[in-house]
Amino acid sequence: MPAPISLRLLPTVAPSAASNSALDRAFREHAPKVATVALRILGRADEADDLVQDVFMKAGKWLPRLDELAAVRAWLLKVAVRLAWRRLRMRRWRVALGLEGSYDYSEIAGRGQLSPEDAAFLAEVYRIMDRMPAGERLAWSLGERGIFPPVDAQSGPPAGPASPSETEKPTALPPPVPARSGADWRTLARRGDFTSAYRVVHDKARPAALTEMDDLLLAADVVRGVGHAAEAVPFLEKASALHNSDSKSAVAAFTLGRVRQTDLDDPAGAAAAFARARAIAPGGPLAEDALAREVESSFQSGDKIRARALAEEYIKTWPSGTRLRAVRHFGGLP
Repeated sequence: MPAPISLRLLPTVAPSAASNSALDRAFREHAPKVATVALRILGRADEADDLVQDVFMKAGKWLPRLDELAAVRAWLLKVAVRLAWRRLRMRRWRVALGLEGSYDYSEIAGRGQLSPEDAAFLAEVYRIMDRMPAGERLAWSLGERGIFPPVDAQSGPPAGPASPSETEKPTALPPPVPARSGADWRTLARRGDFTSAYRVVHDKARPAALTEMDDLLLAADVVRGVGHAAEAVPFLEKASALHNSDSKSAVAAFTLGRVRQTDLDDPAGAAAAFARARAIAPGGPLAEDALAREVESSFQSGDKIRARALAEEYIKTWPSGTRLRAVRHFGGLP
């Protein structure tokens, strides 16, 4: 039997009572769909489980401020697809460096009620998609190229490949909620309409014009949400620099590290951002993950000596840490 996705909800960073209530409700209602989409795209249960946690970690900050409850599922799916795309890019990078080999997809092929022939076919499809660029793989995974049924907003995507009669025009993901006339960018973003919010942010809400932590983080999420990751950097840098005493500044620095690492291919900049996140909140909930990512980023930037020193620090601080295997690998430790 294949190991199921755990669907366990980890605590978010300093959540309010309101955000906890909204997050718990959203997790119960939407986590199975998010997990199904994540597994469909990634093909690996452990990565899909991690992605579900990432999606709902982001959701804990936004759900209480979404004006349109009907937009929650669409917003969660959009975030899941975007994060899955980043993971696919990082996976290809690891393969290119020889850090990751071929994967046995017999586990996902064994899910559902598939004949042995269909299971073998599905496993082969995933092996072929492993050689595709991330964007092309997403198109196949979401049903835009005819192998899989399209992802629908109301029903979960089936586990197996589509028959020829099932390859109709896909609905992929639902469109953004229409913008209300006169709504400012904050309102649009909190409703999940990042496309409309971005137009306003791009024209008016430049980093120099914003001073509040929540505005800076919101603007960063808006520009990232529409695929302009580089434009998020000044918002995140200002958030972590101006609000050093705010607990959210560690979140800003950590997010900056992830943007530089996964979106901008800037491992040296990512390592510096993760180091800053640890310096701001050395005992905070992000400290372990920030150090592990700093080890990886240092290795990717070519600084193997620092990567090894950081790996030794991680092992000393978290001898049973959740990222121990990866830390040992990137730190060059046995």
